[in-house]
Amino acid sequence: MLTHEGLCRHARLITVAWVAYWVLLTGLLHSPRLPSSPIPLDARAMVAHFVAFALLTLGCVLSARARMGAPTYRWLGTWLVVFVVYAGLSELLQPLTNRDGDVWDWLANVAGVVVVMALARPRARYAAQT
Repeated sequence: MLTHEGLCRHARLITVAWVAYWVLLTGLLHSPRLPSSPIPLDARAMVAHFVAFALLTLGCVLSARARMGAPTYRWLGTWLVVFVVYAGLSELLQPLTNRDGDVWDWLANVAGVVVVMALARPRARYAAQT
């Protein structure tokens, strides 16, 4: 089990890993692909989208815990909006790189974000760390 002290010791590394993952995810979501027929709706693709955005959100939550302890509801709400908008923009921009933007992919992305946010165990307000 990760303790707050253990996370604090590695706060910078956790934050760098999270940002690096976000950059990698952006590159993968927008890398051009060769022209081909559209990929049919596939459960594996939905799982991949769910996991990719769950990992993105988990990195964000772990980074926050390492820096400030349990995040607040306001903090979680702000990042929820950021990730939902990011997921939507990524799907809207994919046709520019010869990829298929899809509302089902967006919903799988949002589901990954929501599940991790729901498990984040926030605190009600900012309080001094003891």
